[in-house]
Amino acid sequence: MMLQFAIVSQSAAVDRFTNRLSLFNVIEAIQSPRYPVILTECAVVIMLRRSDNEPNIFDSTITLNIAGNRIAQSTIRVNFENRQYVRLISNFQNLPILAPGELQFIITIPNAEPITTSIPIVQFPPPAAVPGVAVAG
Repeated sequence: MMLQFAIVSQSAAVDRFTNRLSLFNVIEAIQSPRYPVILTECAVVIMLRRSDNEPNIFDSTITLNIAGNRIAQSTIRVNFENRQYVRLISNFQNLPILAPGELQFIITIPNAEPITTSIPIVQFPPPAAVPGVAVAG
């Protein structure tokens, strides 16, 4: 089993007539001037490719970890429908992001090493105060 791609976005949609995938607000990193924050919504989109001798139908688990702590998990039924490729979309809501680090995604596949990828969680300095201007916070 090979990972063709894994993308995290705020949301995803599949056109019911054309089966085309649209991703909205791709998340390359999580950035905030302070933590903790809540990631209110995200979609994990995965494309897998299989060989002929690999299973056609199986259950997979998508786990999200930060610093070794699981913050979310989803079990998804994978059905290639006798094709070589399959697209998986798993939606998560209200993810607690407590501190900078890496948001790790682990996808389990039967009889194979888990597929792992991550996106950085970055803290940037808050905006500098401008004399005479109030900053909401």
